[in-house]
Order: sequence, then structure tokens, then C-alpha cells
Amino acid sequence: MNRQIAVECTGVVKDFGTGSVKQRVLQGIDWQVPIGATTFLVGPSGCGKTTLISIISAQSKGPESGAAFIGGVGIVEPGATVQQGQELLQLDSRSALADVGVAQSELRAQEAKLMELQMQVDVLRARVDARVMQVIYAVSPQVLGAIVGQQVDVYIEDRSSRN
Repeated sequence: MNRQIAVECTGVVKDFGTGSVKQRVLQGIDWQVPIGATTFLVGPSGCGKTTLISIISAQSKGPESGAAFIGGVGIVEPGATVQQGQELLQLDSRSALADVGVAQSELRAQEAKLMELQMQVDVLRARVDARVMQVIYAVSPQVLGAIVGQQVDVYIEDRSSRN
């Protein structure tokens, strides 16, 4: 099973009825739906569209032969009961949810590291700002003007007296 395929059916055969009233509604269906594809299943009334979807979604008894896969996991096998198919779907769902949980934990750890780095950057910026202020206090406006090539007026607000 190709991991780029969301749904795959291989050789799915489905019969309804028994004995002389047995009717084959699906004859060796091979079908692939790529991940992210918008797919339409169309056909005349009674051609087996709903039957195929019911098999894939484990809403009906498994096919006489063939198999169906969702995300590479075999969901339906010949003769499987509805309950067996649904249990496989639930197990796969639990596995997917566990994978999501692991990914969320990893994401939270990365977010914590990012926050720590951001705090370090903020501390460094504050140090640079403080050093710049020290330089401004130490250098007269005339010296600053000579450095930048124009007159500099320096206004420094004294925040030490504020609450």
C-alpha cells in the first residue's frame, strides 16, 4: 500500500443473497483515492456505489474476496463481520489519536524552547538598550553630532523618580 493513498480497494467482490437468488453486485473492484483528492463515486442506481462505501467504512459484512485499506491499514477482509471491521477502524483511530498526542507533546516542548529563547533575546535587547543609554549619558551632544555629522539634541527622561 502506497502511503500517498488514502483509500484503496483491491479485487473487492460482493454478493447478496444465497443459492439461486445470489446476485453479484461488485466484481473485482480495484480503486485508489490519493490523499487530499476530491473523489466522486458515480454510477447508475443499483451499480454498487453504496455497497462499496459500506464495505470500506465497515458498515456491512466484508466482501467475498478482496480487501480495503484506509491509510495503509487493512480494514476489510473477506468474510469479516461489521464488528470486526469497526474494531479495526477504532484501533486505527486510537493509533492516529496517540500519534497526534505525541505530536502535540513535541510541539509543546518546542514552544517552551522558543519561549526560553525569546526571553534570552529580550534580556539581551535590554542589556543593549542599557548600554546604549550609558553611551548616550557619557557622550556629550557635541561629540554625538560630530559622529553622525549633524547637530544632535539629546533628551533623556529620568525614570528613576517615577513610581
